[in-house]
Amino acid sequence: MMLKQKKFIIIDGNALLHRAYHALPPMTLKDGTLVNAVYGFTSILLKIIKELKPDYLCAAFDRQGKTLRAEAFAGYKAQRVKQPDELYQQIPIIEKILDAFNIPVIDAQTTGYEADDVIGTVVVALKNKGIKSIIVTGDLDALQLVDDQTEVFTLKKGINETVTYGPETVQERYGLKPKQLIDYKALRGDPSDNIPGVKGIGEKTAAQLIQTFGTLDRLYRAIEKNDPKLSKFSARIISLITEGRTAADLSQKLVTIKTDLPTNFKLDDTVVAGFNAEKIVKLFSHLEFKSLLNKIPVELNGRPGAAATEVRQSQMEFGPRRPAPDDNAAYVKIETKPKDQSLNYQLIDDEEAFERFFTELKKQKLFAVDSETTSLDVWRAELLGLSFAWRADEAYYLNISGHKQWLKALQPLLENPHLKKIGHHLKYDLEILLNHGVELKGIAFDTLLAAYLLTSSNRNLSLDSLVFGELGHQMQPIEDLIGQKGKGQLSLGQVQLQDLAWYSAEDADFSLKLANKLQDQLKKIADLGLLQKIELPLIPVLATMEQSGIKIDKAFLKKLDRRLTQRLKTIEQKVYKLAKKKFNLASPRQLKEILFDQLHISSQGLKKIKTGISTAAGELEKMMDRHPIIGLISEFREYSKLQNTYTRSLPKLFQSNNYRHRPPVFFGAKFAKYPDSHRLGPRNPQSLYP
Repeated sequence: MMLKQKKFIIIDGNALLHRAYHALPPMTLKDGTLVNAVYGFTSILLKIIKELKPDYLCAAFDRQGKTLRAEAFAGYKAQRVKQPDELYQQIPIIEKILDAFNIPVIDAQTTGYEADDVIGTVVVALKNKGIKSIIVTGDLDALQLVDDQTEVFTLKKGINETVTYGPETVQERYGLKPKQLIDYKALRGDPSDNIPGVKGIGEKTAAQLIQTFGTLDRLYRAIEKNDPKLSKFSARIISLITEGRTAADLSQKLVTIKTDLPTNFKLDDTVVAGFNAEKIVKLFSHLEFKSLLNKIPVELNGRPGAAATEVRQSQMEFGPRRPAPDDNAAYVKIETKPKDQSLNYQLIDDEEAFERFFTELKKQKLFAVDSETTSLDVWRAELLGLSFAWRADEAYYLNISGHKQWLKALQPLLENPHLKKIGHHLKYDLEILLNHGVELKGIAFDTLLAAYLLTSSNRNLSLDSLVFGELGHQMQPIEDLIGQKGKGQLSLGQVQLQDLAWYSAEDADFSLKLANKLQDQLKKIADLGLLQKIELPLIPVLATMEQSGIKIDKAFLKKLDRRLTQRLKTIEQKVYKLAKKKFNLASPRQLKEILFDQLHISSQGLKKIKTGISTAAGELEKMMDRHPIIGLISEFREYSKLQNTYTRSLPKLFQSNNYRHRPPVFFGAKFAKYPDSHRLGPRNPQSLYP
């Protein structure tokens, strides 16, 4: 029987830190501490543990101080804008995360080197030991280390989309072997690190040269001997390479990752053998990483080790853990205990119980209310029930779907402006009730709005997350009732009534508890008046606006879309004529080849990015007088954006009656799902009427 090859994973800490910081919006704790890079780094770490299942795991970071590369070339990384202190201030928190997971940090025992050099040294030391090395990074600098025993696992987009590079993948992307990337960059340069390369040699030419001659050294020897293979290249290219010999040699030295440094690396120290669950849970609670709690593994690589006690202790404190379904990595959910005797949650499902409840409700001057429905879309949602709470640890769920007459009985209390109501995102509840002829009045506190005023940069304003962060209580995840996303997911209308009652009652109970805490915090920063005088009175205004909706003229947009399509086709033909070939105008890579390699338009003064010369709108503006094709490209982009933003996207957002009842922009992640209209600025009246 063939033994499974063990996996060694080393994380490029700085590369992931920078990727997470720039990929995620600002996320701050209540004290203002920025933690977006920490959140992104931790998310990637948990993804690595789950998907790659390492046997060995460690990390490496760049250290402060001038590098030997910077001493050899003063321009090394000199073009980079200095990153804000708030980015680097997150590194100590990340180191605490690594410590809690018992993941060691490997360092060079000499100064002047970078994390890539430490990583290169470690993976080369493991050659021929029957271990597969995987480098986890946020960039492609480590691709030169790839071979049949080493892979690079990198982030392709944001922090969720990844790609793994082996020798074949590298060959497929660059047409080169991994080792040849050193000489390829020596010729082409590396804009992200300000490595010069040979002036005038682009990506395509650099690749062709290395494909033809194999190495940089053989290329220069071929020039010395006037090799016949050189006839494939123009005299201008040969001249540029000859004159750029010094720059090529320097660039080769700069891009080469060291593989022979003295380090503190010991393979046994990196064995994955358990983690400190108590530390992790406390850290996640302090950092308000509620969404990551369910991704904490019970064990790493089947080895709970010293962590077993901490896991059991954290289970006692935060509720029982259980493996997630269909997950071989034994990942867990942390959930509340549904039979907690200290919580008095009652299902109201008969007339006698309703009368007792209603008698008590009429005595109250303030209560929390929460609606349960079959959908988040107020126009499709069916009202299932309402939950109420006015004392801590006590709440009631009314089965409205089975007793619709109760809503009529509750109407005078719900519409009484002198009877104060508390809730989370009450605009939703207000709209649901409006659909049933009831106007919720007397809104005294909304925990979502209060939390937004306290930490406006916090993107996660869910009740679950806020309760966990403020009160240390893990609420029952809705997935426990309806299952995970997918074909088998239920609607709340299909959930057992008793389970739905507990879930909804908990929402009302903890909305009440959370409101008390957030109100005190708002008083301390003198923002309670802002909530009471501006934000809360706006809730019914916004709800009424959404009920009325806005209307579009779909016929006009359809006609405009046809005109835009025709205009784009006309521009395309003009561009193809100037370029003397067809290509994808929306592809930056193909556009660069046309502009700089085929038409030889000067790139002087243009910004360089990781993939080469930038062709962003601002850079095209600088080139307007260099070639007539530039104006056409800009015009094509403008009309394409108008079409994609307005004539194609807007109609999809509207109901069949041509009305849109929910605004295109509102809280949280929903913002990203709607047209990017705020970035459009037509330059002339003809932009919208071509």
